[in-house]
Amino acid sequence: MGNMEQPPTRTLESLPAELLDLVIGHCEHTALKNLRITNHRLHDFATPLVFSTIYFAPCKFEDQLTNLSNIVHSEKDLGRHVTHVHFYADLLFLPEELEDFISLVDDDSLANGACQDEVELARVFDIYKKYIHQQHNSTRNHEQYRRRFQEVLSSLPNLRSAKVAVLSDDEDMQQVPVWNRLNKELLGTTMIYEDYRDNAQLMAWTTQVNLHLLEALGARSAIAGTSPVRDLELTVQANCRLTAIQRGHVREDFTTSDAAYPPEIPTRFSTLLDAFTHLTTLDLHIPHPANDQPVRPCHMNDRIAMRRLVGAEWSTILLAASSLQRLRFAYEPYSTAGPAPSMFRKLAEHAPHALSPLPAPATGKTPWPQITHLDLTINAPPTTLLPFLALLAPSLKNLTLRDMYVFDAHALIAELPKVVKLQQVSLRELWTDVDARTVGGVRGSSVHCILPEGTGIDAPYERGIKAYVLGQADDFPRLQDRVAAEDGI
Repeated sequence: MGNMEQPPTRTLESLPAELLDLVIGHCEHTALKNLRITNHRLHDFATPLVFSTIYFAPCKFEDQLTNLSNIVHSEKDLGRHVTHVHFYADLLFLPEELEDFISLVDDDSLANGACQDEVELARVFDIYKKYIHQQHNSTRNHEQYRRRFQEVLSSLPNLRSAKVAVLSDDEDMQQVPVWNRLNKELLGTTMIYEDYRDNAQLMAWTTQVNLHLLEALGARSAIAGTSPVRDLELTVQANCRLTAIQRGHVREDFTTSDAAYPPEIPTRFSTLLDAFTHLTTLDLHIPHPANDQPVRPCHMNDRIAMRRLVGAEWSTILLAASSLQRLRFAYEPYSTAGPAPSMFRKLAEHAPHALSPLPAPATGKTPWPQITHLDLTINAPPTTLLPFLALLAPSLKNLTLRDMYVFDAHALIAELPKVVKLQQVSLRELWTDVDARTVGGVRGSSVHCILPEGTGIDAPYERGIKAYVLGQADDFPRLQDRVAAEDGI
């Protein structure tokens, strides 16, 4: 017994290549950087993951653009490892005095001795002001950064996906390397801004970043030896015309034209459209402006004209993405804090093109012949949604409708299985007009949310709706029964 050989000690680098690849793939960014300097074998496994995703933020945009340029032109050709580019458009708040800055530093940083005296705080405040200055430059010197960014992105041969977003409330900033490093450098300073919908500067910056990215991707698509970008995620300011910001010009009289598809496209907009040609996955989020955010022009007719322009532009962009297989499109998700249903009703009656940017090709052909998954949030009546879904019926297998005002949920759901045969469906938070005929004995008209928890829960009404839409049941559950049960009628 005492002479039995002990099993050899297993170390991380002794694992087979397949297992080592799996283990390293679950490491966070800092750990990957440490593995690169451990030994040659771990260096070779970790290096592609360290450089696979490049993160940008306004306050470090110039530094990160220079860093990406250095990666591209490195002797070891590290640019070949870059497959994803992410922009987080969050803006730092600028405190004017050192005392105001100190109030932003986390109490934990003060308690654990990270900031022991005012000299140290003053030093960090100087760093903070440096990043604020860089943020100021990046949000204003658009043309300079556009050209540099286009040059660098065109040098990434294996780029596959790109993203422009703001950090959501439930997203941990420490999981984003650019913010994690910044937070440590600034000793835990609180860097959260006001809601991005209320921040005009942030929304303008986000729009500019989208333009930089899309034009760079469009120009890159024509360069031999580069893989096409297939996956794109964008957050874009509502009521924003990309062509106007590009300094290209759609005809000014286009507001009075009924031929909303397509607009007259300037050269730079044509380059932008090229960014969508090869996409197979698109996540496009266009939030509505908050109620207290000024919207110009404010006259209803002018707002309708502007919405028609914006809708036509996005319709043209979506049509350019003819290879889409998966689309998540959220256009002004409905909420009680957003525009009133009365505005959507007016648009539906007088200017349907201004209400919905869904592409409606005159030929009646499907805009995306290969699409299988559609996740849609858009305020539109069944008369708009159903014909659109019918165009996608030959290939569409999975449908999600959520957070949207659909005017008449009963009519929409009743006709869904007649226009498209689905394998999976998810309906959640559909807002519908409710009148006395729907809610027995209740007079007047209001807006009611049906399926607030979605068809994924195990409840009779939700199960019945899902089975009906999937063609697994002939009986259509009555909305009035559900509403009456909720209201105790």
